[in-house]
Amino acid sequence: MKKTLAEAKEYFKNESVFEVGNEFLVNKFGKYMPNISFLIPMDFEKDPLEFRGDKPAQDMLRNMNMSWNGNPGVIFGNFWVSKKKGGACFRPLPPKAAKHILVRIDWGGCFDSTRGNYGGKEIGEIYFRRASSNGGGSGYDYWVFPVGFRRKCDEEGETKPSEISLADVGEIVRLFTNHDREQTAKAVAETEAKDQAEKSSRVAKARLEKRLIAVSDRLLVLKREPIELGETKFKYSRFLEEQLYTEKNIYDVEKDVTDIETEIKKEENLRLIRENFLPKFEVFLPRTKELGIRFLFGKEEISVSRVGYSVGSFSYSDDGLEGFIKFLNDEAKKVAEAKAKTESEAKYVVLKGEAEKLGLPKDIRIWCSRGGCTNAGDGWIINSAGLDREPTARFNENPRRLQRYGEGFKIWEQILEGEIVLSWSKACSADEHYFHVEHLPSTELTEAQKERIKEIQDSLQEEWKDARGFASGKLSPSVGKGWGLF
Repeated sequence: MKKTLAEAKEYFKNESVFEVGNEFLVNKFGKYMPNISFLIPMDFEKDPLEFRGDKPAQDMLRNMNMSWNGNPGVIFGNFWVSKKKGGACFRPLPPKAAKHILVRIDWGGCFDSTRGNYGGKEIGEIYFRRASSNGGGSGYDYWVFPVGFRRKCDEEGETKPSEISLADVGEIVRLFTNHDREQTAKAVAETEAKDQAEKSSRVAKARLEKRLIAVSDRLLVLKREPIELGETKFKYSRFLEEQLYTEKNIYDVEKDVTDIETEIKKEENLRLIRENFLPKFEVFLPRTKELGIRFLFGKEEISVSRVGYSVGSFSYSDDGLEGFIKFLNDEAKKVAEAKAKTESEAKYVVLKGEAEKLGLPKDIRIWCSRGGCTNAGDGWIINSAGLDREPTARFNENPRRLQRYGEGFKIWEQILEGEIVLSWSKACSADEHYFHVEHLPSTELTEAQKERIKEIQDSLQEEWKDARGFASGKLSPSVGKGWGLF
């Protein structure tokens, strides 16, 4: 069906379209255009100016022995230069009726390094135009060649005069004709299949619409948009396209609505559980503020965080509540330990200063190696309350053994007033225990210190009572009176 001039201008989005006899003259002039006047029939259906990039077009362009350096497309037709004004003209035609091809190379653009081929090399083209942006970063190259053109090169890549092979032209026409015929047959088959599916859908509607009406009623209960029933298809708001009346499509809708109902029921159950447990968690809000912990009540769980990072989450359940209470207790313990450590460090600074004034020993180093059978040893500093004081540092020239086995020197930078310093060593399982008092306080030992010393001696006896020498088989000697302090 012939199109009017107005329809042609609207179709091509171009006001530079004119009637010329029984054809339309479409001028494609401009920054990115080929600057060619196209003559097309008034009864065109598909876009005659669409560049083909399908497989036969790509194969033909690759076989032309060219480096296009971009994304190529092609239109078949006849090219000539106007005798009156000298302008380039092109009439699109089917491959079997065409003498020329118009090739467009789309190159450049964002994140694209292609830059076309730059014409003007006289490789056998009939027409060339490079249409690019002002900066030259994107554009199109337009070439016109005879159908069947194939560039010839010498061993240095220089172009030789090219010839058109009639056999090549026939092969090109055959490939394009067969491809177009296959595509047409495929389109016809798809149309026929679509028509048959729609016909079957209209027949199936009477059998299936009751199920859709029932589903639509369920949607209304859920306050959702109902299903619209058409003659051939039905519309369900959660599906992008209208659906045919088939068993599968009806099943998909039923399943989707069931999933919605299940999800709503799940949400309601979660809401009831949440309402039941929220007060039980909220009781601890004052305590969490004291600990610097933040609450976030979600749908399924409570998220707990400190400023800048997440701490954990707890479900609305008895186990979740129990875990949350344990978490708070652990956090409170950490806070208490941190506070005690700070206070202890402050107290230590004072006691250290007093000890220095009294001239008490500094830099006490005692070898520690427990768990092995040779070169064993350990050291303790016990205050008047009978408590061990941890060393200021530990050292081993082999850091790996210190990290893996805890083997190395215990170091105390300063002995404090009232503390006793003890060391113990044992060369091997069959050897004697060696006890040495490194430092005694100026006052008598407290009962607490005596109890702690006895506890250490007893533990050493228990640890080595069954040990025997590896070579001699001799049983380990008793610890005896240990340090002999009582």
